[in-house]
Amino acid sequence: METHTLIPRRDMDFLSECRRNANWCENRSLAATETALHSEAPRYYVDVDYAYRRILSMRKNGNIPTRRMSRRLWTEIFDKVAVKVATTPGITLIDAVTQVVSEEKASAFFITPEYAVKIARGYNRHRLKKH
Repeated sequence: METHTLIPRRDMDFLSECRRNANWCENRSLAATETALHSEAPRYYVDVDYAYRRILSMRKNGNIPTRRMSRRLWTEIFDKVAVKVATTPGITLIDAVTQVVSEEKASAFFITPEYAVKIARGYNRHRLKKH
């Protein structure tokens, strides 16, 4: 499975969260920025196999992503996986990764405020085409 196949789902969930923001009707860019900065995401939008390979690489080689949002995302997943492995007797690394990625909430959507505004603007263009 490609890692980017979950991006449309993330964007839909992000827009759903944006609509709950009090500023959505007045100023969608502000609502999108606030949502990107302060909202939890309902899940991690990464494929389990890709996450497993990424966590293995981080464990074995210390490979940490250089981009800020990506580094935050993978550090958070890595830390949660490490806690699961340390506190759950007999759990395998793949099982810990699977549980974290598919069952736990993410602390953020891990998108920049600038990208959040692009998502909101894309949503606006899409809605205008429908009507």
